[in-house]
Amino acid sequence: MKIKLLASSIVMAGALMASESASAGLWTWSGTQSDWVSNGTIVDSNPPLPAFGISSAPVSGDGDTAFTLISVTSFTPAAFTLSENDSTGKDLYSVGTIIAGGTSTGTFIYSVTTTDPFGFNIANLDTTTTSGIGNVTTNIYSDAGLTTLIASFNSINSVSSPYANFSGYSTLYVQDIITDGSVTGLNNSTSYDISAVPEPMTMVGLGFAAFGYSRRRKAA
Repeated sequence: MKIKLLASSIVMAGALMASESASAGLWTWSGTQSDWVSNGTIVDSNPPLPAFGISSAPVSGDGDTAFTLISVTSFTPAAFTLSENDSTGKDLYSVGTIIAGGTSTGTFIYSVTTTDPFGFNIANLDTTTTSGIGNVTTNIYSDAGLTTLIASFNSINSVSSPYANFSGYSTLYVQDIITDGSVTGLNNSTSYDISAVPEPMTMVGLGFAAFGYSRRRKAA
């Protein structure tokens, strides 16, 4: 039992080290709405074939975040761009779309999911209108049915909406609603603080502490 406990701690620590070391540079994917639909879920280190959009080398992403297009209504996106950039312990993600010809109203819904066992840790999301004049309401849900609202905010006339924190969630469902004006593009930015994950050596220390406690109990 004692050996199993120690081995388990070391395995957990090794997995966390691998996760941290896997955090690498830049990743981008771009394509049309049909490209995204054809690919289904797009993972940040498992990019699709070039025939269904253009992406960077598969080794450049973390492989811990996936994007799924749910629906687009009332406007036709000219292009989508998904990207990741690692900076000072944070994964910075962006989901942007250019809207062909602009639009008066419309809805864009997608999900972003992390496979990290700690969820999104310290995660933030905001939305901007990339150009044009308009009002975008962004609703963030915790379920695919869009019934449990966990945050809502507005982006007006190309100004960033306030950040909201989503720590602990593994999947966020993002709904952008253009309610008025003429918006030619949207950009959602999510920051994910990987530095919030417990250090590997901390996990090892916890394992040894538990190991010592079990020995003291047995001796007593």
